[in-house]
Amino acid sequence: VDPDRTIEQIGRSLAELGPAASDLGQELRLEVHGQCADPAIIGRIVEIADHPAVRVCWNSNPRDLRGRGFARHYEMLRPHFGGTVHVRELGDERYPSADLLRRLADDDYSGMVLLEAHTPRPRHLVSALGNQEAMAAAMTADRRYETDTPAGTIRIAPRRRAPNMLDVRSGDELIATLRLGSAERTPTVFPLNAPGERLAIRGFPFTRNAGEATDHPHHRGLWFAHGDVDGHDFWHDPKCRVRVREHAVENDTVRFVADWIREGRPIATETRRMRFTATPRRHRIEVDIELAPVAESMTLGDTKEGAFAVRLAPTMRVDGPVALGRLENAEGLLDGDCWGRRSDWVMAEGPIDGRLVRVRIEDADRNPRHPTWWHARKYGLLAANPFGRRAFEGGGESGAMTVTRDAPLRLAYVVTLETGAVPGPSRV
Repeated sequence: VDPDRTIEQIGRSLAELGPAASDLGQELRLEVHGQCADPAIIGRIVEIADHPAVRVCWNSNPRDLRGRGFARHYEMLRPHFGGTVHVRELGDERYPSADLLRRLADDDYSGMVLLEAHTPRPRHLVSALGNQEAMAAAMTADRRYETDTPAGTIRIAPRRRAPNMLDVRSGDELIATLRLGSAERTPTVFPLNAPGERLAIRGFPFTRNAGEATDHPHHRGLWFAHGDVDGHDFWHDPKCRVRVREHAVENDTVRFVADWIREGRPIATETRRMRFTATPRRHRIEVDIELAPVAESMTLGDTKEGAFAVRLAPTMRVDGPVALGRLENAEGLLDGDCWGRRSDWVMAEGPIDGRLVRVRIEDADRNPRHPTWWHARKYGLLAANPFGRRAFEGGGESGAMTVTRDAPLRLAYVVTLETGAVPGPSRV
């Protein structure tokens, strides 16, 4: 069956029925459900119907979070909402019910919000319903993630028994931990939290969390590495290590110098600066990297395996057993279409602990070969890679880059983590 023809038939049928429903003082509510669970399809149907009596019943489906995402789907369908909205059982962390209720409250929605619970019937039904009502009130009143005023002074401090592990906090909230010890394969950030201490990246190999895959053990939190550095694989090979020689903390900034070592011999020196800022809505990390060869020159080869990367939490993946996430780049390409494309930034979005979380990496416009290529995978890898021209695009032109001691590699990125639904990717 041709989907476009079916959508047209449904829309025209509703257009014919709309006047009769209006004469009877009724609404025809099109529920976002079943084969029409994609909000984009519902949007097309109501546009074709084009009658005030043809309304939409939002149904709180996982598909709301996919494609163009919750915020834009909500904005598209909100003008067509009828007298009922369905919500999942509040407390189900797979759906951002708090973001939905906040939007409805801000829009002065006057219809009924109906609880549609799918868990086994509770033993004490009245008590359970009272608990849901209290949760709804708390979610509606919660405005913690709606301001961009500074959340508090950034504090960066070493752990008492692990001085090479630096905890970054805003007030009492942990933003990140930098792991700079010699036991690490490369300087790594784990955990990395969105506001509300929502872990936005995979726990493995540092911790084992429910629903996580254990593939690609070299994907370690937030890190920088490359698969071909003068022929040495710092992406996969555990014998290739990046060892921090010294580090310093100054207010909201960490600086360190590290040796890129192969077979006990340093082949490059990395100097990195990481500056942290925080508001109740978002955490932000500004990263500046300089990589200089120990010898006169060094070549970073053309490979997809690199470079500035993060491995996302399982619910932020596009594919996977508990995946509910999506990818989008600056050109509006989605999910798998982001892979191998050049773009100013790529953003991942998905639910964590009942709220929408966004993670975005932005390629600075002063970077070589800006906008960069992206090794962005539906299984949760998000990596900016300025070297993989041939690996991503094919053809004869190589993306290999030779740097020297006098002209080292310089890269800059901004990582943003945000909690709460906001309209449009430009607001990240």
